[in-house]
Amino acid sequence: MSIKHILGDVAKKDTVYVHSVPASAQIYDSIWSELAGLSLEYTNDRVPRLSKLLAPTYFHKKKQIAPFSPDAIVLDVCAGHGAYSIAALEMGAQTVYVCDGSYAMLHKQTQKLKHTPPLYENFNDRLIRVQADVEKIDEVFTKESFDLVFQRYAIHHVRNPFKTAYHMARLVKPGGRLSFNFFITGCTPPVSRDLRRHFLKRDFEYVRSFLMPLGVVNKVSREIDISDVLSGKINMSPLFHETITYLKKLCEIYGSDAVVSRIHYEDLTTPYLHNIDPHMFYRFLTKEVGLNIEDGLVGTDEASMTFQVPAGGIRTPIIFPDPAIYSSEDINLGDELIKNTEIKNRQM
Repeated sequence: MSIKHILGDVAKKDTVYVHSVPASAQIYDSIWSELAGLSLEYTNDRVPRLSKLLAPTYFHKKKQIAPFSPDAIVLDVCAGHGAYSIAALEMGAQTVYVCDGSYAMLHKQTQKLKHTPPLYENFNDRLIRVQADVEKIDEVFTKESFDLVFQRYAIHHVRNPFKTAYHMARLVKPGGRLSFNFFITGCTPPVSRDLRRHFLKRDFEYVRSFLMPLGVVNKVSREIDISDVLSGKINMSPLFHETITYLKKLCEIYGSDAVVSRIHYEDLTTPYLHNIDPHMFYRFLTKEVGLNIEDGLVGTDEASMTFQVPAGGIRTPIIFPDPAIYSSEDINLGDELIKNTEIKNRQM
């Protein structure tokens, strides 16, 4: 499937092109719709943040970061609110393909930009929005099409980050760059893992209905305080008895403050949440895929890495690391959530 095949001869203004609809689309549509208030604010730090992703050590040393060439074509994978797609244009890129699994978010980007006239007038015609399954990103675009492919805080949310990283590398031109940042080993605390083990087994609408009145989904919807529920001051529907009992048990183990602070809508509904060993990731992409490291920085909770595709192109790995080897994430939970979502979608 080529870019041209998706778009036709000319990209149409304000259009979201639908290549494929991932099973997780309903989940991310809800996440982005409910949390759109903050996520759609195109704050002025978008260029520094993208600069930090692409060249973390240079940014850390406050050195000048080279802008894009005027003919650069960029792909923003799992683009979310699209702020960093705009940042790439502000840094000189010619065109940015904005790819996400959520149609709702891609549509909201256009609506938000229309309420920000300078950004809309200067950049909207150079943003091409595509809804697609990022787990199969190399089926969406023609290989070796982009000068830069980047994914900000998202590759740890795919089923196998190593396989997706390779598929993204296939889309980069020789001499072009591939950039990620991601959560590293030990970043996600045990209490979050225990919360995910409970909530990912529940129907997505059940989770949303439980969290909505607590203000976890959207602060505007807050009707009751979760601390009052856990202390027994306020009773919720008997439907949620098992969940409340489970949360109380976690409070005995970790303390109520720790439990309450880790109840995040996205964490409790996102199918996968890996913590990636940065050294293993680096070795895979350099030794197995054949990329050259251009810049990288490993912090306390996250790592940022930018690689360059060599002139001769990339290599195809013989095997991909199994998530069970490098991640404490139970991918069976995410697989089951995706499966149940697919079944539900077929029944609708």
